[in-house]
Amino acid sequence: MFTRAQAASLVVDIVVVLGSIHGTWTRTPAVVGGGSSGARTSVIAYLRHPDAVRALFLMRVTGGTFAAGRLPDIYYGQFIKLAREGGMAAVCAHEQYQERIAANPAIKDRLMKMDPRVAEREGFEPSIRV
Repeated sequence: MFTRAQAASLVVDIVVVLGSIHGTWTRTPAVVGGGSSGARTSVIAYLRHPDAVRALFLMRVTGGTFAAGRLPDIYYGQFIKLAREGGMAAVCAHEQYQERIAANPAIKDRLMKMDPRVAEREGFEPSIRV
């Protein structure tokens, strides 16, 4: 997830890209879109530069209480739980990691060298409760 400053920077990037493609974006509004945080960034781009955006194409728009409650588990919590219960072998066996390992087999060696209990031994309190 992006901070407000990062989202603002992405909006500037969108406008700069549109300007470099078209010479001047005010003459040729574009269809701007994205998924998840890209959807939010696209909306911000439209709100700040409505003359540069002809239409929005939004997918998987997230935000609000529901997303804030679910996304940490989807992004991190499920893998923390796997690591605690079955070590890094369980994380590597997960479908999502299997895809990445298939694309780059060296990732598995790096993951297997990680100790999932190091944060707890060092006294760090996890911010995500699983």
